[in-house]
Amino acid sequence: MKNLSMHDYTSYGIRALFCFMLFFNIACEDDDHDDHDHDEGHTDADGFVLETESGTEVYREFEGASEGSVTLSAGDTLELIVHFLDHDGDEIEHEEEEEEEHEGGLSISGNDEGVAIVEAEEHEEEGDDH
Repeated sequence: MKNLSMHDYTSYGIRALFCFMLFFNIACEDDDHDDHDHDEGHTDADGFVLETESGTEVYREFEGASEGSVTLSAGDTLELIVHFLDHDGDEIEHEEEEEEEHEGGLSISGNDEGVAIVEAEEHEEEGDDH
């Protein structure tokens, strides 16, 4: 049985973060309103970049190739910004309205030799009573 390094756990965490961001955006869609153009295409990302708040790129994954790594000690936190990439490796630009800005968090609650357990922190939308 292979022992996984911190880099392997970090890689699992980053991939889980990417999946979380995709699911988060889908889950927050509100089908009860009709204030957007149905002909507008949805994002088709071929990769993503993780940056620190100061704009330093720490990790990039594009078409299956990855560069960089994220290392945290137990108890550390790190805020990262995600930029999705198009088929040319360029950032996908979009207009972000104030109410569209989402912040979400992940935590690694456990791990063993083959799996890191990554959990999403719950978010509360304005106007929700639960």
